[in-house]
Amino acid sequence: MVFTHSFLQGVMALFRHKFRAFLTTLGMVIGIASVTVSVSVSEGLNQMIMDLLNQMGMGNTIICFRPEWVEREDGRWERNDARAYLRYGDVQAIESNAPSVEFVLPEMWWDLRATHGGRSKQARAVGTTQHYGTGHNWKLDRGRFLTGLDVERESKVCVVGADLERDLYPGDSALGKDITLAGERLTIVGVMERKPDDSPDFTGSNNSLIMPLTTFSQRFAGHDGVGVFFIRAKSALAVEQAVKEVKLTLRRRHRLSAATDAFQFQTSDEIIRAVQQVSFVMKAFLSGVASIALIVGGVGIMNMMLVTVTERTHEIGLRKAVGARRRHILSQFLIEAVVLGGIGGVLGVGFGWGLSKLASFGISSALRRSSGEGLIVDWPSVVSLESALFAMLISGCIGVLAGIFPAFRAGLMPPVDAIRHQ
Repeated sequence: MVFTHSFLQGVMALFRHKFRAFLTTLGMVIGIASVTVSVSVSEGLNQMIMDLLNQMGMGNTIICFRPEWVEREDGRWERNDARAYLRYGDVQAIESNAPSVEFVLPEMWWDLRATHGGRSKQARAVGTTQHYGTGHNWKLDRGRFLTGLDVERESKVCVVGADLERDLYPGDSALGKDITLAGERLTIVGVMERKPDDSPDFTGSNNSLIMPLTTFSQRFAGHDGVGVFFIRAKSALAVEQAVKEVKLTLRRRHRLSAATDAFQFQTSDEIIRAVQQVSFVMKAFLSGVASIALIVGGVGIMNMMLVTVTERTHEIGLRKAVGARRRHILSQFLIEAVVLGGIGGVLGVGFGWGLSKLASFGISSALRRSSGEGLIVDWPSVVSLESALFAMLISGCIGVLAGIFPAFRAGLMPPVDAIRHQ
């Protein structure tokens, strides 16, 4: 009953000075909105990377390649002097000896000029296997894709992207037609579905020409080395075990010691951890800058409560004279401060949600303009319920901290001196 009375008294006191309360709350609104936007932008980075990995089908993918430079235990970087290189034979060995691996996708690519019927176009020539579409989550539109038999026989066939068909075969289908690449004639057996214009090149582009890895090695590269393996584990839980099995298989095939770092492995977990570290630093920096506005808002609440205590000194004396205790006075002014902080928190979260949407749109637009076709997803706006509740909790705590001193000052006033105050 006493708390309810104090609460009503505090709220009524705020309504008697609406404009002053509004200006005081405005500082909290700006501070909470700034923190909300900061958290939303940094969390958006995490979400964007997760969406990118999912679209690429890399949730349980391991990337294996031979680095030019390796880092030693003492922190020094040295040129990779191992005589081991990834080869197509390693693909078959890994798939046979690594139970946790679903398939291995080897890739090599060069930019070469493709020609047909007097027309020419720069194309991304990719040497790979029958798992390319599954590995990059890219489906066939017409015809057929490469087969294991094509790879074994070094068949002179290829699958092309939608842009390559449009530019070299205008108004006609490319299926069954020939295409010349660096003097070599290939037969087009399939056309891939059109990818979004903002898809990055490393997931396959509409300007790609995909052929068997063995054909690429023999007729274009002139060697059997492979640039990178995309290794798909059977599940996300099997990634760590798959890495161990692949390392063991490669060491046996290339006769490497355990201390030789001939090949480097990257998993989606490592990529996510690196992104989360960057996101955490960005979130801490942006939130720290935005917290300055919260501190200013808290000072504003304290200043208003001090003014309120001074204005209502006579009222405080009368209430004490008729039996109000120190805790009653203390609770009333604390409630006023908490209500101010709480209202600022609620309005700040709502205002911050709207600003987060605008910030997301602005960042996405800027990235699309600067990177052209390099961005596959928009920068999302992420305002979770947990962050909103946390922001409102912070605003309430600031209200308490800002109201403690004025409330104690009011509660410690001697009744006689307070009544005499004019």
